[in-house]
Amino acid sequence: MVRVTALAAAFALTSSGAFAAATPKFTADCNGSETIQVNSGPIKTVAYALRNVTIDLPAKSWCRGLCSEDETRDIADVSSTPVKLTDVDAGPIVRHTTIDLKSGAFSNYLRITTKGGAAALDVISQVAATCVPVVATTNLVRVR
Repeated sequence: MVRVTALAAAFALTSSGAFAAATPKFTADCNGSETIQVNSGPIKTVAYALRNVTIDLPAKSWCRGLCSEDETRDIADVSSTPVKLTDVDAGPIVRHTTIDLKSGAFSNYLRITTKGGAAALDVISQVAATCVPVVATTNLVRVR
């Protein structure tokens, strides 16, 4: 009965294109674009697709793909709007990943900066995508 209810909810979410606040765990596919710039070079925009993103709000974790232990991450702020999946500002790496549970809007900002004279590197990647729920095909794995 619970499995049938979960599947019905997933299909209902897929048809509406939005996430329900009452859906504590879901899997989604995201499509959009990624803008990339390396050093002061030209800005390139490419298609972006992320499949099988599983978000488990009660467990405060998220993953993509097969959700192995190495791919499962803690959610940075489950109560924020949009939800902050990743919020890192540590030395050469800055990463902010969010998902809006009402619209399915997914964003990822990543900046990697290294020093080193001629070998210095500054890479900026910005993703803007829309996620739609799908029937879950993965399971979160949490080993502590």
